[in-house]
Formats: sequence, structure tokens, C-alpha cells
Amino acid sequence: MKKLFVAASGLLLILTLLAAPLFAKNFGAPLTLTETTSVSAILADPDSYVGKTLQIKGLVVEVCAKRGCWINIAGEKPFEKLHVKVDDGVVVFPLTARGKTATVEGVWEKIVRQNEFGFTRTKPNLDKAVDPASVSTAEVFYQLRGLGAVIEGL
Repeated sequence: MKKLFVAASGLLLILTLLAAPLFAKNFGAPLTLTETTSVSAILADPDSYVGKTLQIKGLVVEVCAKRGCWINIAGEKPFEKLHVKVDDGVVVFPLTARGKTATVEGVWEKIVRQNEFGFTRTKPNLDKAVDPASVSTAEVFYQLRGLGAVIEGL
């Protein structure tokens, strides 16, 4: 009886794993690339990928709760994640995507933010004298401008 239960559980697990891609949901444009780039490789040398169309795959760890306009994909190493932004209203990721595996294609972007005062989003401490050399005049971050995605298990 115990062997039958173990065999049935194993069979159920295999069927679940095989069926997960069958229940995948597409968002945006269809995926066209056949090769996936690892999140770790992109984050190790982000400038070398700027402007390139990439496909990544990983666990969705965060979803925009207001508009579903971005997701964060976990990398292979602890605490690594990559931000995927899509056009507002064109693609809307559901909150239920969190914890699912996503394959996403998009263009890798480098974004530099600077306001007219030379400060980034971080506010300067006006009570203390600021050494101009210590002030970063630009904030740089990277993201994948998502064009299409497939999320398994939705």
C-alpha cells in the first residue's frame, strides 16, 4: 500500500511538472528568441547588454500592485533580481504571477536620472554642508523593457 502511494504521488508530481507549461499565459508580443540569457550574466556586466534584445527566465518575485506594469525576476544567486518594465496598460501582469516562472523578452536599457539641480531622487541633507564631490549627479539603473512574456502556471 505504501509503495502504491509513493508511486501515485510521484506520478502526480511528474504530471504537474509536465502540465505547468501547458497552463502558461502569454503577455504582449510572442517570444521569438531561442536562447535565454541568465540574470547573473546580465547583472555581472550590464553595460555590455544595453540596447540588445534579451530573453530571461526566472521566478517572479515582485509584481506592480497598482497597475501590473512591472515585475522583478529573481536571478540564480541569492538577492539577485532584474526589473522588467512594460508599457502601462499595454501589458498588465496579474498579482498571481508572483511565485510563478516567467520567460520574458525585451530590450535591456540603461537609464540615467538627473534633475535640474544635479541631484537624484535622494534628497540632500540641507542641515549639513554638502561636499560637491560627494554628491552623485546622476542615478543609473538598468531594466529590461519588456516586449512579451510567458508566465507558467497561470
